[in-house]
Amino acid sequence: MDNTRDMWKDLKSRYSQGDLRRILELQQEMTSIKQDDQSITDYFTKLRIIWDELEIYRLDPTCSCDPKCAYDVLTSMIERKQQDCIM
Repeated sequence: MDNTRDMWKDLKSRYSQGDLRRILELQQEMTSIKQDDQSITDYFTKLRIIWDELEIYRLDPTCSCDPKCAYDVLTSMIERKQQDCIM
């Protein structure tokens, strides 16, 4: 490979096959979590850990268009992620 970017893309494609399974597990865990007798701090910390791990697996795409795209799809994707956290 000619550069590190190509190498990382290749490694990601080879070793990220289990990502969808983990994303599903995290989403299921997030929808089934309940506060019960936990403090709000403990409850929120558990939610935050799930959100943070989802962010690792589901990175926001970046625009590589030149000139930059007129359609601001990235902003709407970020807003959708925030709505997921709210729900």
